Amino acid sequence: MHGWWWLPGKKSDELFTRIKNAAIDGKNDTVMEFIIGIEDGKLSGKDKIDFMLNKQIPFLKENGFVKPIAREWFWLGFEYFKIKDNKAGFAAFENVFSLLKPSDIYYANALSAIEIEKRASEKYIDSKESLYHLHAIAEEYRIIDGDIRMWSQPGYRKGMLQSINTGANYIFYNAARYNKYLYVNRFKVGDSMTSSNGNTLTFTADNVSVETPCGNFYGGQVWTVTKKSTVYKTYFKRGIGIVRQETVEGDETEVRLLKSFHIEGGDELLPCHAGNRWVYTSDHAADVVNMELAFHMTYADNEKVILSYYWDIQRLKYDENSWEDMLLQMRDYYTGIKDDGSQFICDVSYPMERAKALAKTPLQTAHTKTACTVMQGIMDTDGEFNPNRKASGHWNFFHNMNYTSHDGKSTISDNRKYSFEWKNTGGIGDARFPLLYNHMLGILQDAAGCIWNDDWKDGYSDKKEADGDKIVSEIKCSFSGTITTAAGIFINCLCLSLDTKGMEGSFSYRGGKMSYYFAPGIGIVRATHNFKEYTLVSTYDLTSYEGIG
Repeated sequence: MHGWWWLPGKKSDELFTRIKNAAIDGKNDTVMEFIIGIEDGKLSGKDKIDFMLNKQIPFLKENGFVKPIAREWFWLGFEYFKIKDNKAGFAAFENVFSLLKPSDIYYANALSAIEIEKRASEKYIDSKESLYHLHAIAEEYRIIDGDIRMWSQPGYRKGMLQSINTGANYIFYNAARYNKYLYVNRFKVGDSMTSSNGNTLTFTADNVSVETPCGNFYGGQVWTVTKKSTVYKTYFKRGIGIVRQETVEGDETEVRLLKSFHIEGGDELLPCHAGNRWVYTSDHAADVVNMELAFHMTYADNEKVILSYYWDIQRLKYDENSWEDMLLQMRDYYTGIKDDGSQFICDVSYPMERAKALAKTPLQTAHTKTACTVMQGIMDTDGEFNPNRKASGHWNFFHNMNYTSHDGKSTISDNRKYSFEWKNTGGIGDARFPLLYNHMLGILQDAAGCIWNDDWKDGYSDKKEADGDKIVSEIKCSFSGTITTAAGIFINCLCLSLDTKGMEGSFSYRGGKMSYYFAPGIGIVRATHNFKEYTLVSTYDLTSYEGIG
């Protein structure tokens, strides 16, 4: 099973069957949950429900698996709500409670799922999908060598609201983004740890005061995680828990603040006791965004902690005189959801025109021009939205990237608050692969850990590991001489060659053999990727550029 998870190489039906049979013989709940998840994922809609209900659950009962049955009932509930069979959905979640105890993570997840489904059916029944965002989550933490470590996090979401940085809502998980540590008890102020991929955890400050909607807290601690270009700063108050968290991406900061709490017991930085509860909100204006993030510690002992939590976010309005709000309204409303769960394109011409009129600075003007060009392309080339289209759209996207340079390495991160896309690569055969390689910078960063490194010079070689040691990249640099493209003739180019193993499933296209050619002062002038078992090559060439430096 560990080989299937972590080692590069082809996966076969034979290997899958061997693992499944071993899980049956060994009564291994963890592996069996993974197995049935893979099998369930091959189907959808009513076919999937029928398979889970009439094939998977009887099979699990016959072989004596209890926790995997509960997991199957949980995801059956999720499928029932997708087809709007709410009665069957709630009944499925109740079956989870009959099989599990509060010490099990799916027990906690069923609690949060029931909460968001009630809100969806009562509070948002007449709302457009894009106005709200609900999320049902459970998290398990393990206590290892005295420190609390993040372990697992199942859950699902509803709604299409995208103009809020929802990544900032994973408050406990964000605090644990350095190798799954919430904090390290032995640390003193200023102590820090750095992982092999450059992420850091630092005990930043002690005796800090924090003002929150539920009062002022004194004598707190600040712990900071730096992960690529994102910084998570978490404020703890011993005996209370997390009272404030800041997520900083580029020049934007999202703040989450403790709104109310109830502590049954525990005196740690994060007090661990069943019944402890925390509710957080954001610093958005109350008449613009309504946000509730509710955490409930359903179980705690000396070995593990279980959290059940949900969030409920509603965008109340957009300011028609705000450039940013018009871009966010465009981003929130360009898709809708049909009764069968599929998405469709909506007309967002009005916020697009308002954003163009409101753009003032050079950055706003460039952002607006590019975003609106892409959005217009999506509307013009979608066959359902525009039956008289003159071209078919296969992948149109707008990405807003945060760029960071540190210690000679340059990295990027996608700001999903502004980014959007509409993709349809079905029915075009091998042509879909070159389309996928358009995400040149993202693929390069996945493979090399950055988009530029000052150490990349003729003769350089290295091996990079990511996602634990699952993804391995062999990197070599050499002079490639002159490269000629439609943009010009470029001399003294550097070729960065990569061979990445471990990218699998839907991400397999991001691995394999690839080359990036850099021209001094210009950047990437050519990128090539091998695909279809190295029988074909995709080439992207620079066609134009402005500025040198």
